[in-house]
Amino acid sequence: MITESFVREHLDRFEDFWHRREAAIQHEVTIEAYGYPLHFATNDPLLLEVPRLCVDRYSRSKLIENAAPLHLNFILDRQLPIKRVPINWPSRLRYIGQNDWLTVNAEPWVNSFADLKQHIGLAFVSESIAQKPLLLSRYIGDCFVLNMLLRTGWGELHASCLYRDRRAILLIAPHNTGKSTTAFRLAMNGYQLLSDGMTYVRPHPFPPLFANAENDQGQFKNANGGGLGRGLELLGYPIGEVKLRMDMLKEFPQIKKHGRKTLVREDAKMVFNLREAMPDRMCEDSIWPQEIVVCLLERVNSHKTVADPIDRSAALNDLLPNSSHLTNVSLLTNNLNSIEQLLDRARCYRLKIGSDVTGILKAIENL
Repeated sequence: MITESFVREHLDRFEDFWHRREAAIQHEVTIEAYGYPLHFATNDPLLLEVPRLCVDRYSRSKLIENAAPLHLNFILDRQLPIKRVPINWPSRLRYIGQNDWLTVNAEPWVNSFADLKQHIGLAFVSESIAQKPLLLSRYIGDCFVLNMLLRTGWGELHASCLYRDRRAILLIAPHNTGKSTTAFRLAMNGYQLLSDGMTYVRPHPFPPLFANAENDQGQFKNANGGGLGRGLELLGYPIGEVKLRMDMLKEFPQIKKHGRKTLVREDAKMVFNLREAMPDRMCEDSIWPQEIVVCLLERVNSHKTVADPIDRSAALNDLLPNSSHLTNVSLLTNNLNSIEQLLDRARCYRLKIGSDVTGILKAIENL
């Protein structure tokens, strides 16, 4: 009878046609992602920088008891050609999802895919892009983590969120309307920034296990046996970062040295790290607001800023394009139910932004 000890003794005799020896896991680390354990594994220590950079962009939240972990495996593939990473590398990425599967690819630097239901992501990366852990963490690691967590029933909003005195201000606007600039102005005037990208809504009590989040028909179940409405937690991504258009930099000369240039939808912008520039103006932790104000921003050709109240139905209709499409209608329904709970507690406005900066801030303060 062949024993495992015999096989181990003769492993080097087997042909490694699929390069499994080269891809074998040798390094592992566990971090926390929004209260869930995230296990990261790799065959090369260089890639251990990826999870460290990921966690810096996630809101800190209390560890969810008995939560099933997320898994990311990043494998250095030396068969991929060594090719210089271009400055516009993020624009080379191709994203496509089908049911529980998601792929993110940019040949010849990275091929990656994730089984979102099993919460496992796998990336094969070239030596060239392995030297750029910031890109891998931001565009591959974060993409997989956030899509896995959307399956738990989070509500997702493309929104900036600011916080002061238990009051949360959510700013939602089309691209290049002035959302980030307005958020930064609020941060410069006493608010703390939770996020200038995505804001996630997590009602509590909340199902702690991915395995219990759906039944066999894909319908949501509350593991705590009751409604989801006893508390509302807001979480941000990426925390500590603000993107400003290049033409707005002249308004904030005091932080210019803390920025780095990047491309956002082919537009050049400057990304500022508030940990360096204004650490007291950022929220590291998730928030539990007592008061919520939702502002749908519009740019108008006027000096004055005007805030018009809108009802929950109108707000929800405008928020739909600011959340992510999911193939599973039950999952998408759960996400929208979380957003609806936010709207149930919020005052909603259509904020028509004029050219007077002081007027913008005053209008928001008076909401």
